[in-house]
Amino acid sequence: MTVDFFKKELGRIQAEFNRTFGTMPLCNPKIRTRVVFTILRMGILKQKIQKRKRKEDISTFVKTKDNLNRIFSTLIKESERRHHE
Repeated sequence: MTVDFFKKELGRIQAEFNRTFGTMPLCNPKIRTRVVFTILRMGILKQKIQKRKRKEDISTFVKTKDNLNRIFSTLIKESERRHHE
């Protein structure tokens, strides 16, 4: 049985979303909403990739994942900095 890379990565992104926004006492609702819609878009890309493996969809999925990871990292750093002030 093969492990579905895209399903696994989407699960990691969802867990990171919960970790990031779950620990923030206050967050910008616009950023949170955009991140939610981006994760939904990744789910749609995952389905497209499963149906037909197009390079553009795979590339977009990976780039989006990397961008979200950077956003999560930045938000966590900002939250920790505010907490220490």
